[in-house]
Amino acid sequence: MDLSDTQFERYARHLILDEVGEEGQARLLSSRVLVVGAGGLGAPLLLYLAAAGVGTLGVIDDDVVELSNLQRQVIHTTERLGMPKVDSAVAMLASVNPDVRVVPIAARLTADNAASIIADYDLVAEVEALSDRLYRSTTPIVLVTTEIGLGFLPASVPDRRLINIAGIANQILAERAQTVVMMVSGVPLRLR
Repeated sequence: MDLSDTQFERYARHLILDEVGEEGQARLLSSRVLVVGAGGLGAPLLLYLAAAGVGTLGVIDDDVVELSNLQRQVIHTTERLGMPKVDSAVAMLASVNPDVRVVPIAARLTADNAASIIADYDLVAEVEALSDRLYRSTTPIVLVTTEIGLGFLPASVPDRRLINIAGIANQILAERAQTVVMMVSGVPLRLR
């Protein structure tokens, strides 16, 4: 994939990194990440992933924007009160990065629909409570949570790849989003 002049300028900071470069940015632009939830953790994660140039961002949420959301759900605005969160996300992400295709899914992820929805993505960022609904897929799952500790994997579902990323505040989310970006672009993770 050849980057346009605009893309060279937009992604200049990624391009100068040996670990990412033009090849890694091209992988980001062709990647597909599903973010489950457009609330307190999903909203800023979506912003960071769009800014980084993740090519397709799916966002699944069945809620609408409420006034009480605005102090922590930074992707939504006062003008979008009452709007489905996925539509609000589409509007914001289009203004952040027109290179990104946003797929709104106005639904709740359930055991009945998870397999068919997740199948379209390279990676799932789960920002809601984990449940068995996601374990029926081979797509890697990143757990973005406000809890510190280890994620769990039901013994009944071996061979799942689950990466638990524990965050304690939204300011740490940039680092978490960078981890997702690194995974999708093929940059080796250096675990501490």
